Amino acid sequence: MDNINHLPPEILERIFSSLNFTERKSAGGVCSYWRSVLHNVRFQRRCRISLSDTFDQELSELELRAVRSYHNIKLLHWAEWFDDDDYDDDYDYVEEEGDEPRKNEDIIHLKYLFEPSPEVNINKILLGHSELKALSLCSTIDCSREILENLIPDMRNLRELQLTFCQDSDSSPHESVWVIRNDKLETLKINIMTDKPFEVQFPCLKKLEFLSNSYSFRMIDTYCWQLQCLRIHFQNPETMDDMMSLSFPKLTHLEVHMYDDKQVKVEYARTRNVFVDKEKEENFVKSMPNLKSITFESNLMFYRIATALAEYSHQLEELTVSCLEIDAVQLQSFRKLPKLKTIILKFTKIISLTQALPKLDMPQLHNLSLLHKSSNVAFDSGLAGLKTLQLTLSSKTSAKAVHKICCNLPNLERLELSCLGKLNHGAFRYLNKLKRLKVLLINDHNNNTYWTHCPVVPTLRRIIFDRCTGLTTKTLQPIARLFPGLASIYLDYCIVTGNNEDDTAFSGGKLLYENSEEAKRKCNEQLKSMLPDCIVSLKNTTLQWRYCE
Repeated sequence: MDNINHLPPEILERIFSSLNFTERKSAGGVCSYWRSVLHNVRFQRRCRISLSDTFDQELSELELRAVRSYHNIKLLHWAEWFDDDDYDDDYDYVEEEGDEPRKNEDIIHLKYLFEPSPEVNINKILLGHSELKALSLCSTIDCSREILENLIPDMRNLRELQLTFCQDSDSSPHESVWVIRNDKLETLKINIMTDKPFEVQFPCLKKLEFLSNSYSFRMIDTYCWQLQCLRIHFQNPETMDDMMSLSFPKLTHLEVHMYDDKQVKVEYARTRNVFVDKEKEENFVKSMPNLKSITFESNLMFYRIATALAEYSHQLEELTVSCLEIDAVQLQSFRKLPKLKTIILKFTKIISLTQALPKLDMPQLHNLSLLHKSSNVAFDSGLAGLKTLQLTLSSKTSAKAVHKICCNLPNLERLELSCLGKLNHGAFRYLNKLKRLKVLLINDHNNNTYWTHCPVVPTLRRIIFDRCTGLTTKTLQPIARLFPGLASIYLDYCIVTGNNEDDTAFSGGKLLYENSEEAKRKCNEQLKSMLPDCIVSLKNTTLQWRYCE
């Protein structure tokens, strides 16, 4: 293509989304076409701007216009309680699993080292911003109160509000209860570290995420009948027990977190009233007839309602368990659920009465993730319906596990393998038995010889190497021959070494590595010559050239 302006605007939007704030301003001055793409409503909706400041000085009219063009804004107020030494620049980019898809974010740091007076200047930023779709505010509750009480009700397009409050260091608590109102808000994420009471009035609220305490729990009591998504972090078992007395007729996604351990579960089992608590747990599960996805990061919550879920939650499609110890029999009980298609186990230990790997007789299951070596199960005919498998392997059992997968999972279309040690050289000996395999992902830091004894697999369309630091062009050379149907290869966060001699030629001299621009060009050209019919994607990958001195 001779001219970049011949690209569709959707492609230019993806390119511009990788630029920072200053670079976008420069790009907007190149031509009218680029300026129209940058100011397009669809592009602005995808991006978020983050202002990190004391807000003691006014923004200029030009800065205000630039900020108000964004539909997603994050305001981080630097107050007296904030320690600059504890601030991590990477924090703004962190996203938890399960969040909405990442929005590209520009960060503007404007920190000043004197007494802030933020209310008026923050008001000017938000005043009249009628197109704002999402607002994230991190500040003290006193500094935020005027903004939330006076401006939020007038933001008619606001759909998402994220609040992080901390107690002001030099002020006394308000005696009166204050209220946040908005008639259109659908998502509220709130983290409260204060004893100041306030209420919310959001009649359209559908998604709620919060750290539970005495004040915030009243929100769930008020809106439980209309919530579709709830993510809650409990601080104690008593609050969990209170929530289980409520009904959630429209809830489709529930995520429960609590920093407990198996000792809390043991203590509850010792003191529980079997008949009363069992009835409460069953009624709680029955009150969620539309539940499709549930995530446990609490030993106590899983212990209390897992049995009832397996018995009554017939609409459940996805089960996620994180950082727990669970009984294999209890996990096997979920086979009763006809619509359960996905199970994800993260750093979860499956406890079995026998030394054999626990079996899952769930032929209806389509997706299984075992993201820790303690989460392994037996890959037999009980999992024959799997289409996607994510698995963490240890070096001792890698070949045996992959062999079982290839022989017993005929419907597998995507296989993702993460290796804690070296992936056994003969692990892919039976890969051609997976007649429907289309995508293969390998995460292996230590190995560079994957294809020993690997047969031809004509169905494979994509290979992804993720964080593989020992790759060489010799490692990648057999790919075109072994996978004739391959359309793309992704090298994400890898180190790839190229050379123009056979490895045996380096036995007599000192090996040196060069990562200059010329070395990267030579390595890139070598990759493309070996894979002429494939799209080669290099995401944060280091290319270097090896030679012998």
